[in-house]
Amino acid sequence: MAGTPNFPGDIKRVIKYCKEDHNIARNCTTLRLGSFEDYRNIEAQKLRDEKEGRASFNIEYMQRGNSEFRNVHILNHTFPNAFIFCTTMRKLTPDSFNDDYNDYYFINQPIRFFNILNSLLNDQFDQVRDLDRDSYRILRKGGECMPKSMVGKVNYNSKTIRIVKKAPNETDAMWLSYFSKPKHFFNDYEYRFVSTMIINRPEINAYDTISTSKSKILDLSDKLDEIKQIVSLPE
Repeated sequence: MAGTPNFPGDIKRVIKYCKEDHNIARNCTTLRLGSFEDYRNIEAQKLRDEKEGRASFNIEYMQRGNSEFRNVHILNHTFPNAFIFCTTMRKLTPDSFNDDYNDYYFINQPIRFFNILNSLLNDQFDQVRDLDRDSYRILRKGGECMPKSMVGKVNYNSKTIRIVKKAPNETDAMWLSYFSKPKHFFNDYEYRFVSTMIINRPEINAYDTISTSKSKILDLSDKLDEIKQIVSLPE
């Protein structure tokens, strides 16, 4: 299984807040990828975002042979569930994150780090455990399942997305939604890794985006030496 991540290289260092037991710059050898569904329903109020992976969006497109734009408006759409790992681009005040988070570490080469996560997810993906039931049923009908990953800064907006294209494309709205949060989260300065699952169907030159399960625990053991070179504790 292979996936090609899209990782822009403009950020030099990010910070991950966590519990001390989960700090991979200390002794932890696993890492949890959450999901949009997790964060929509999580009990911790400071972390909960009921609009994660959801958005209203307008697609303005030009019909073939017609110079006039047509408009498609889709209201309160929920996109396929995806794995997510959240970091921040600046140190936060204690009231910005979960009360249980008593520790943090620096990721000094974010792009290299997220490439490692993508590689581990490729190696450790289990279609039975890591897909929801409906997606597993779709996969069994044929095709190759692979992760599609992206990294980027979060945009803080009203969760209404405008797209201008030559043809309507819901996939663009999906990825924009995955990197959008309501404005009241602005002080999080979030930089996130998102990986969703697609079924590649070469016979029809297309793919389907499908939903992951709620979360994923990655075993870091195979890459731990490399990870230790690019994470560090506060001085």
